[in-house]
Amino acid sequence: MTKLLGSPVRQRVPRALAREKAVVAIRGAGTVAAQRAAAAHTAARAIPAATKLALFGQAGVVVVDSVTEVVGLLAALSWQPLPAGERVVVVSNAGGAAVLGAEACARHGLKPPELSADTVAGLRRLLPEHATVGNPLDTSAAVTAETFAACVSAVLADDAVDAVMPAGVPTGVGDPLAALKPSGQGKPVLAVRLGQLESVTAHAGIPCYGDVEEAAVIMAKLAARSLWLKKAEGTVPDLDGIDLVTAAHLVDEFLVAHPDGGWLSRKVSEDFVDCFGIRCTGRRFGDRELIVRAQIDETFGPVIVLGLGGLDEALLDDRVTALCPLTTAGVDGLMDGLRWAHLLFGGGDGAVDKAAVRDLLLRVSRMVESLPEIVDVDLDPVLASSEGAAVSAARVLVRRRPHSDPYLRALR
Repeated sequence: MTKLLGSPVRQRVPRALAREKAVVAIRGAGTVAAQRAAAAHTAARAIPAATKLALFGQAGVVVVDSVTEVVGLLAALSWQPLPAGERVVVVSNAGGAAVLGAEACARHGLKPPELSADTVAGLRRLLPEHATVGNPLDTSAAVTAETFAACVSAVLADDAVDAVMPAGVPTGVGDPLAALKPSGQGKPVLAVRLGQLESVTAHAGIPCYGDVEEAAVIMAKLAARSLWLKKAEGTVPDLDGIDLVTAAHLVDEFLVAHPDGGWLSRKVSEDFVDCFGIRCTGRRFGDRELIVRAQIDETFGPVIVLGLGGLDEALLDDRVTALCPLTTAGVDGLMDGLRWAHLLFGGGDGAVDKAAVRDLLLRVSRMVESLPEIVDVDLDPVLASSEGAAVSAARVLVRRRPHSDPYLRALR
C-alpha cells in the first residue's frame, strides 16, 4: 500500500495494516518551497516533521523520498524475504564497486559482519590468490559467473550474515551476475549491475539495481522493517484513579459558558488533570524539569511530546514525539528516545524515577484519547526526581470538535 501524505489518515490504520502488509509513504514538503507548493495545491497545512516521524516510527511505515525509490523498494519487498538483522556482506568482482558498496551500507546504518573461518577457507578454495577475501569480498575480475554465484552462496550460508549485496561489472569473462539464483535460505539478495540504465530490473527473482547507493538504501529499509516487526506491540494498560465523569463535567461546564472554547483556568486545569491521577505540587529543591504536552493533530490525531525543561531545554533542546494511545512498549520507546535518556533515567546521582514519568505519560495519553474536546494539554514544568513526578503548572485547552469521518477524502 502506498500513501501520499496530504489525504486524511489516522495512525491506527497504517499501524494495524503494517503488521500484515508493508505501508510505504513518499515523504514530501520537507522544504519551505515544497510546503508552499503543497499548500497551493491542496490548501492543506504543512504537517510538522516531528509528527510525520512519530507516525512513521510507531506505525511501521516505510518512508521513501521519490517514486523511483518506491519502485525499487516494492521490487525488493515482492521478490525477496526480509533480513533477520542488519549484517550485510558486499560481494563484487571490482575493487572500487566493493568499496563503494561497503561505504553505502555503513552510511545507511547496515553492519559489516566478519566472515567465519570456515567461510573464508571455502572462498579461498574458489577464488584466485589475488582476490581479497573479507567484507567487502572482492572476487577479482577474473572469475566466471558460476564462481561468482558460488561465492555469494557461500557467504549466504554463513550464520553471521543476514543479507548479501552482490555488485557486478561485466568483463571480458562475462556478466558476473548471470548465474545468480535466489538464496533459498530465507536471506535477501539485492544485486547491483553497475552501468545498468534502468533503476531496477528482475534477474531470476532477484532485484537488480543500477547503483550500490540505491541498493544499500533499500536494504536498510528492509532491515528496519524486519526489526520493527520483531518489536513487541505492547498494550494500552488499565490505569487506576481515573474519574472520567468528573473530568467530562468540568469540560462541559466550561463549554456551556464558553461555546467557542478556550483555556481552562489554572484551578480548573489542575482539577481536570487530578481526575486522571496527576497531582499538582510546588517546586522542590533538586527536581529536574521536564515538559509534557499532548495536542490534537487534525490529520494524525493525538500526539504527545516529552522534552527536557528549564535550563536543560535552553541548552540541549531535547524533545521526542509519539502518537497516542501510548502502549506499554510505546511509552518506553518515547522516554528512551530522548538523547539524554541515559543520564535522565540512568540510575546514577540525579536520575529521576522512570516509572513515575512513565505513569504520568500514560495518564496524559488517556486524557486526549478519552475526551474529544481536549485540544491541548500543556504540563510545563513537570517536576521529576528520584522520589516521583508531579506537575507544577497545567494548562488545558478545550473546544467542541465537529464530527467528521477522517477516512473520507474531501475536496479542499
